[in-house]
Amino acid sequence: AALAELGARPLKMRVNLGNDFFAHALVPDTASVCVHVGLGFFAELRAGEALAFVDAKEARLNVRIGELSGRAGTIRAHVQVLLDAIAQLSGNRLAAGR
Repeated sequence: AALAELGARPLKMRVNLGNDFFAHALVPDTASVCVHVGLGFFAELRAGEALAFVDAKEARLNVRIGELSGRAGTIRAHVQVLLDAIAQLSGNRLAAGR
């Protein structure tokens, strides 16, 4: 929403040049922005296109979060089963050794 509110007005900002070394920058035309689209590639997009790209990217990432959360739950359950089995085996060995 902030990008859409800017329109084509100039924008003053601080840019991180690396190692937290900042420089002041003036962007004279904010009608288009450079967007990192992945694998080190950038695309110059108009404000509306950039917002649509970000919305689509966010939706894909949310789907991926759901997938990975499901996998994490399955792995957590498997680990718990293994821990319970180890505890049972350890308990049986301790009882047999007495």
